[in-house]
Amino acid sequence: MLLNAALCGAVVFASAPPVQAYTGLGMASLHFMIVVSALLVIAEENDVWAGYTRVDRPGSTVAPGNRRDYRVLKRGRILKSLPLMVASALAYLAFLAAAVKGFHADNAILNVAYEAGIPIEHYFLTVAAQVPVLDGIIKWIGIKTVMEFHGVAGTVVKQLIYVTNGSIIIGMFNSYFRHKSQIRRLMQGLASKKGDIPVLQAQASRAPEEIKSDIIEMAIEHPEAHTRRRAMSVAMYANILTFPQTMIHNLHLETVEQNKRRGIAVSVEIIRNNLPMLEASFTQLLRRKIHIQLNDNRHHHSEHVLTMLRELRAAVPPIQRFSLAAE
Repeated sequence: MLLNAALCGAVVFASAPPVQAYTGLGMASLHFMIVVSALLVIAEENDVWAGYTRVDRPGSTVAPGNRRDYRVLKRGRILKSLPLMVASALAYLAFLAAAVKGFHADNAILNVAYEAGIPIEHYFLTVAAQVPVLDGIIKWIGIKTVMEFHGVAGTVVKQLIYVTNGSIIIGMFNSYFRHKSQIRRLMQGLASKKGDIPVLQAQASRAPEEIKSDIIEMAIEHPEAHTRRRAMSVAMYANILTFPQTMIHNLHLETVEQNKRRGIAVSVEIIRNNLPMLEASFTQLLRRKIHIQLNDNRHHHSEHVLTMLRELRAAVPPIQRFSLAAE
């Protein structure tokens, strides 16, 4: 964000109008592509969630050599970060304002005659006013420095800005928050007795990665025992690799015997489904947590649970096997 601000300042204050126009347009295009990519990532995750796009994740029943992933941006989760999207949208508007200022120097595209002393903030507000939501806010606040696009060339520029702002920028944020709302509703459905649990479990298995932390939190901290148990089952469907470590770490805090057994059983299943991809650091930490439960916290567990913990320890591959493989 600071780099963008410094570069935008250099474009506006240390360059001639033609450089402002084309450099600003180029940088605005770059950030616009980031916004478009974020929108594509969200759209693809929604398609995976709905079953329109096939993604065979690790731990599925599909053989590793036959797995398919038809997404275009397979590793684009970082683009879906809200801070990055906000920063890219603001940078897009800022560089677009610099481009408009540069073009204004040689073209009468605004109803105000060009002067070198017109602050860049006026151009920024003029560009931001083309965003369907921001234009109402700017008018409501009563800001008077917004300029109007003028003439044929100005009308063309205005329509291009309005279309990109309205369809892409607003569309990105709308899709993001609708995406988050769907995840929240799924978690509420899993916690409710009214939800169709098999259907919700199938949805959770295809849900975006960020739902996994919510599922683990529900399995550990939800006040209702049956909801914690249900979340444990969902963790197996969603193949949450961090579930065994978190579950075993908190096992002594679980007050219901049936939930302890279910949590260990799910942990064993997840370990077995992901054996080829387990790393030495993962197995070492998990075995340490099992050791703590078998020794320091054994007084919290029944003999049946202690036996299941030993079975889980046996299911975790020896650390030496991975160390030798790494060498």
